[in-house]
Amino acid sequence: MAKSTIQKINDKYNETGSVQNKLRSGRPRKTSASADRLIVKQFKANRRKPAAEVANEMLHSMEIKISPQTVRNRLYAQGFHERIARR
Repeated sequence: MAKSTIQKINDKYNETGSVQNKLRSGRPRKTSASADRLIVKQFKANRRKPAAEVANEMLHSMEIKISPQTVRNRLYAQGFHERIARR
């Protein structure tokens, strides 16, 4: 490891008391971890259900208004990738 890297880490620790990264600005997530689990649960119950229907069910069950793209993003993050069913 380079000397400069170690020096920067040491300076950061002396300045802040920690070597953790600072919080960054950005848009907050619309769904919580429990909402993400519910999305996956609904998807597993019926894998052919459109993302728009799952988003609509989230509105009724948890009163969270999310877009179908958000549903797709959460499923993709959990390892469910879009595939076309074979006939």
